[in-house]
Amino acid sequence: MDGNTNNKMMGSAGCANENNTKHKASKPKANKEQTIIKILLKDRTMEHLTKSEKEIAQKQNLRRPQGNIIWATDQYTGHGFFDEIEPSLLSLKKIRPRIQKSQKEQKERVRQKAEVFTPSYICNAQNNLVDKAYLGFENAFNTPSPTNQEWTSSPQKIDFSKTAHQGSWQDYVLSNRLEVSCGEAPYLVSRYDTVSGVPLDISHRVGILDRKLRVVGENTTTQEDWTAWAIKAYQSTYGFEWQGDNLFIARKNLFDTFVEYHQDRFGSVPTEALQAEIATIISYNLWQMDGLKGVIPCGCHTAQMQVDKQLTMFVPEEIESAQYEFVPCKGCQKNEILQHNGIYAKIKDWQETDPKKQIIKFVDLLRHTQS
Repeated sequence: MDGNTNNKMMGSAGCANENNTKHKASKPKANKEQTIIKILLKDRTMEHLTKSEKEIAQKQNLRRPQGNIIWATDQYTGHGFFDEIEPSLLSLKKIRPRIQKSQKEQKERVRQKAEVFTPSYICNAQNNLVDKAYLGFENAFNTPSPTNQEWTSSPQKIDFSKTAHQGSWQDYVLSNRLEVSCGEAPYLVSRYDTVSGVPLDISHRVGILDRKLRVVGENTTTQEDWTAWAIKAYQSTYGFEWQGDNLFIARKNLFDTFVEYHQDRFGSVPTEALQAEIATIISYNLWQMDGLKGVIPCGCHTAQMQVDKQLTMFVPEEIESAQYEFVPCKGCQKNEILQHNGIYAKIKDWQETDPKKQIIKFVDLLRHTQS
């Protein structure tokens, strides 16, 4: 629960001018890095539009020529709200983590989007609560100090034989986890403290994905097994965010995390093919969305509907004309997430074996919980 808390508090009231570490990843060569960046910028929702959704995108001028996520903010000079983020150095150099933004920028984002970032010790405390409920015992991964602001990583291997649900380490890795309004994704990976900017060593990290990768490392012996289960860990870890700059940073943090853990375990960077595979998973699992509506940012609209002519002998034909009525979004009117007329965000179910059923609307998961 980080980043744009407006997704929980204010919906898309911020839509303006609609339709207008210590352990660092080795730096890949420029052309290879550009390949990864291009993948990390992809908007998979817009890549998988149905025929009716394509018509909506056409009418509302929401088309994405490059298929990338949008800025979804007016705070970047030279880039409009609906402009795609392009994989150019000029564009990406403008994207900075919150800690590197000026106090004025930070306050403006708090005012406009209620953007509040969570320090690592709070992420750790809350993730510990989740693991306590899942495992059935405390301090599995670390032991917090009395103030909770520091912690000591547990040196022993996580013992899954005494879990509350009698689950295996594989079950833990495969368990689906989601960070809502994820910002730079500090609940998922903790490469650095998002508030202080202090980098965290791998052994001291506390994110959901960090914990899964630790479990993978403790229970695999070959590089082949480690890679297979690390991929599964990424496939079962999700997050969504409104603002494009935050989303790109979050995606990059998850990618760099994989490279760092691979280096730490094997002393080498992953192959280009493996890097591309991980980047692709991340581009599906961390997506751009209005968290209150389940649609792409500012995707809802007022539709213009033509009404049939009402012919009558008492009205001269020459004054008859097609009548139009303007129909607002029912979901916005009723505050009903399943009735919006915007384009619903889509994610990928990696455990589904039928390729035709893998791409689903995020809100469809809510339908299942309500039925």
